[in-house]
Amino acid sequence: MRYLLLLVALICGCRSKQATFEDYMAYIVQERCAEVERIMGKPAGHLHVSVQEKPKGLRARAACKRSPDGAILYFDPSLENLPLSAWEVHAIHEIVHACVREEWETLTHDLEEGVCDRIALSLVPQAEEGMLQDIGSNRRHWMREVERLGMDRLHQLASRAKSEGLEEIPTHWLE
Repeated sequence: MRYLLLLVALICGCRSKQATFEDYMAYIVQERCAEVERIMGKPAGHLHVSVQEKPKGLRARAACKRSPDGAILYFDPSLENLPLSAWEVHAIHEIVHACVREEWETLTHDLEEGVCDRIALSLVPQAEEGMLQDIGSNRRHWMREVERLGMDRLHQLASRAKSEGLEEIPTHWLE
């Protein structure tokens, strides 16, 4: 792990200081963004990484705040205590949120979480066991729904909903 952080420090131009968790998360986001954009078919835009304590009342240890030209990806410092694969899963999950634009915005919250989880685990399969234990049964259900439908079918449904002027994909379309 120390060698990875040293490599990140060199890449980030941080030669005068030791690489931080934020440096490493920014590196993961930079390295994984193109893969996620390819899967989603949408650009994430300019992404900024911020590591800070989560606000009171927020359960998630990571969050994405989208803007018209990109997003800010927030990560709680407590994530640093998790394995490297968990860092990658959280980063990829939030990149997917950043790519939810245009027709993808018709996903329900639960479907969007399912897409984020499914893509993250497809790119970091070694994290599956730990992540499935960490997320609740509702998120596991929606991740399975995304698997069942497939990304192409889900994209078709999202495009149809957008073209029909709907805010969300009707749940009866998922049957």
